[in-house]
Amino acid sequence: MLRIFIVGGESWLSVKFKVKWIDLAENTIQPEHRYRIQVQVPGYDKLISAETTVPALAILNPDFYGYAVAGEGYGFDPEAMGEVAFEQADLRYPLALNTLDKAQTFNTQIELYCLESFSTDLEFTTPILGRTHLTAEMEDIYNQSEAGLRKIKALGRFASSVPPEYEDNYILLKDYRQGFIFYGRYRVSAYIVDENYYRYVYMPEGYLYGGVHNALGYFGSASGGVMYVKVVKTPPAL
Repeated sequence: MLRIFIVGGESWLSVKFKVKWIDLAENTIQPEHRYRIQVQVPGYDKLISAETTVPALAILNPDFYGYAVAGEGYGFDPEAMGEVAFEQADLRYPLALNTLDKAQTFNTQIELYCLESFSTDLEFTTPILGRTHLTAEMEDIYNQSEAGLRKIKALGRFASSVPPEYEDNYILLKDYRQGFIFYGRYRVSAYIVDENYYRYVYMPEGYLYGGVHNALGYFGSASGGVMYVKVVKTPPAL
């Protein structure tokens, strides 16, 4: 999956706006191609512009070790996701991004998003301060858009190389299960991202470094995909 994003605003004090452009020609975004956007805002005398170079093609492998166990592990269909025991999640099913013939270090982002609605029935995979379940007072922090309990994001630089018994290069992330804060259904995404988005996220005042000229924000691109899984206490019955 390849994506391009643009987010911006006139100044850090102004309300952010999002620009959605629909390509009527339905051109396919190509990996390792450069794209440029120009925006003219009525009443603003400067031309807003930005460029992004799309990362190399990256393909998620939901079953890197090839277990092929029915009803277990990741799936691409949210209506037909498998299950995985919390203690075995990252051991049996590492997040594996296939970068094909590209062996290099990539800007990499992962996100673990709990699909369960807020409920005091939601149970922590690891008790927090002696609590095993959410309390009513935790509803706001659970639902926070960027730093809430239900969404865990990580951004870093990871090397892609050829693992034993494979021919393609892979980014392998094996130690991530602590990001599953609760038992339940999850949407898990993994992408390699361009420099614009990477700088936008990790740098102080990143909106100044997102590749947008004469405006603030970022114009970025990513390559990767999304999978789904249900985290449970015990392994699925075989």
